[in-house]
Formats: sequence, structure tokens, C-alpha cells
Amino acid sequence: MKCFNMKMVRPISNLALTLGLASSLSACMKPGARSNDPNANFANGTTGDINQPAATFFTGDVTGTSAVSKKLEGFSVPTEKIFNFKTCVKDKRTQEAVRGHKFSVNGAPGEVVVANNGRSDESGCVNWSERLAYNGAADSKYLPIKRFLVADGMHTGSRELGICLNPWDGGSEAVKDCLRNSIPEEHVAKVAEIGNYLKGQSKSGEALERHLWINDLRLNSTHNPGGGDTGFIDFSVMMGPQILRHDLRGEESPLRLTDGIFAVQLWVIARTGGQNNECHILAKTSQGAEMKMVAGQLVNEAKMRVKYLSTYGQLELVGVVQPKENTLNIKAYHGVWMLGDHSSLLGMKFGFPRPPSYESNPGSF
Repeated sequence: MKCFNMKMVRPISNLALTLGLASSLSACMKPGARSNDPNANFANGTTGDINQPAATFFTGDVTGTSAVSKKLEGFSVPTEKIFNFKTCVKDKRTQEAVRGHKFSVNGAPGEVVVANNGRSDESGCVNWSERLAYNGAADSKYLPIKRFLVADGMHTGSRELGICLNPWDGGSEAVKDCLRNSIPEEHVAKVAEIGNYLKGQSKSGEALERHLWINDLRLNSTHNPGGGDTGFIDFSVMMGPQILRHDLRGEESPLRLTDGIFAVQLWVIARTGGQNNECHILAKTSQGAEMKMVAGQLVNEAKMRVKYLSTYGQLELVGVVQPKENTLNIKAYHGVWMLGDHSSLLGMKFGFPRPPSYESNPGSF
């Protein structure tokens, strides 16, 4: 049979799947030019009796951490995070820490829980938490929100807090103070688009596609004569499926899955190369064979009937992997892995993708 070069499906456009979540954030803000002094007094006519100029305290940098609190059942895609925020308060006149004072945080669309019974701690810091529903498989973006820290007691007034959240970042960059830290404009979502980003949608509100990606296939094959000249090959296959997504700079930042059931079909082919570039199917698995993730890996023991043994050419493993009961609408992964020359059929090996030179003529075998 004639053999054409087959290359892996590796999407380069922004793709996403749709998850249900709460309505878009209210009281959001678009970060503009940085203020020279975030604690400078200014009139705020939108907050009623909350009077910024009358505030008797200053606030420091808003910092925070985040932790995944919910995941999509059957897969490991996060759907909710808890954000823990902190800002420290000083007396405007004495510059001393304001300890044990009652404060509230206003402007959030959902519940806000202020720690220490709603009072600043021994360091003069106010700690609070909020929940955010989001699509963990979407591309990264900073989401700007606005909150107000309101004093209730000896101190009066409020201070505006400008916060940028990145729920797709699991580290120290998940929370930034927008009023004190400069963030490139292209990394920040526009206020009107925040809801779409959280849902994994395009700017126009359409669900974006997501593709499966695998780059760590491991394969162990042993020959089982089975009473025939060629018999069966017993394959032990292990791989870690990921969902392709992108970070703030537009670079790939795959989301690794840790559970789920997948349909997998594999072929072992021998490619002769040369002018005719023929290939022959040596073995294949049954169609729609299922693989279940174990300890964060897809693991399967598969028997392939060997039609004949090749005495020349390069061996390749061709595979199609897709989620079963695909509620996430993740597109299947079509991959080709190099296994070496004809003598490398048996034994442990790490499959690696075809080099670019093999991808000049996409097609199928």
C-alpha cells in the first residue's frame, strides 16, 4: 500500500470547552494607568455613604493565594477555586498597624468570609476569602475586579482595592494588586469579556474547542507466539493525556488530566521509505478499546495479532485517543510515534513524535 506522511493534530488556535458557572463578576474594573498613591483621597459617587476621602486608614499591597475547590466529575478539570486575600491596614495619622478592628469587604457578587470574626489580626492585616467558578481548561487571563475595604468602629471610611485574578495560575501569580503593580494590557481581560473567559468562550460567546495532547507515551512489547508463526504481541501502553491550553504569553501550558476513561486504538506499521515510501500494518488493537487512568496515567494491556514480521524499514505506532462519554467536547488526539527500525518491535521504549521533516505531506496511511 502507498504510505503518506501522517502528522499529529496540534491545534494552534485558542480552543475551549463549555462548563456551567455563576454569572459574570459584578463591580469589575479595567486597570488603567497606575496611581502614584493608591491611598490618595478621591471622590467616589458610586458607593453611597462609603466615603473614600473620609477614610482614616491606609491599606497595603493586596496579596493572595488560591486552591481548587471543585472539579468536573469524571475528569480532573477544575471548575471552582477559593481565593484567600490579604491586605494590611495602618492608621492614617500615626502610621501604626490597626489591630483587632472590624472591617468588611464590599463589592463581591457572592459571599465574602472575613477571617478573625471580621477583624484585622495581630499584624493589622485583614484576611478574607471568596469563591470563583471558572473553566479550568480555558486559556489564562488576568480578570480585574474591584472591592472596597470598609471600616466599622473607631476608624471610618473605605479604601478601594483593585485586584487582578488569574485562576488558571496555581502559583504566586494568581493574585496581583492592579493599583500597585503594572500588568501588560494584553494579559488583562476587558470587563465586558470576563464572563466569557470564565466560561471558556470566545469574545462573541461561542464555545471554543479543546484538543487532547499526549507527549509521554511509553510502550513495552513482548512476543507471544500463541501457536502460530507470528502469533500475538502483548503491549503494555502508558501515557499521560493533557488538554492543550495557553498561558498569558500565548505559549502552550497543557492541563494534565488525572482521571477519566478513554477510547484508544493503536496500529503498528512498518515504513519502507525510499521512493515508493510504502508502509505495512503489522498489528492493531481492536476498535474502541477502553483505557482507564490509574495514578494519573492511562494504562492498558493490549494484545495485537501480528500479521507478519518485518525484516526492514522503520516502525511507527499510530494512535487515536479520545475521552469516553465526552461531556467536555474534547477533540480526539491523533498521534504518530517513532519506534525505531524493524528490530525494535519488542522491548521497552519511549515513543517520540515524528520530526518536522516527516510532516511535510500530511495524510493517512
